Amino acid sequence: MEATINDFTFFSNNYMNILLGMSDDTKLRIIRSLTDSLLNHNNVSEKPSAFTSEMLKKHAGAWVSNETADEIISTIRENSSIRKPLPLARNQA
Repeated sequence: MEATINDFTFFSNNYMNILLGMSDDTKLRIIRSLTDSLLNHNNVSEKPSAFTSEMLKKHAGAWVSNETADEIISTIRENSSIRKPLPLARNQA
């Protein structure tokens, strides 16, 4: 599905409404960030899959450990402040 002119107008109007409520300092920071992203655009791969991969690496992160899942669960349980398991909720029908 392609974006239409109306979609762009809608989004730009919404962003403008948000920006109008911001301080001048905040607006300048956003301008600087957008300018930097445009200037550095040539350093980024053009493939959508590369953007997805980069975004996941940057924002989602990953748990890195030599412990097994069982060892991690055991560590969490040992350090838990709740010693008794919580009762399971039951349907009160």
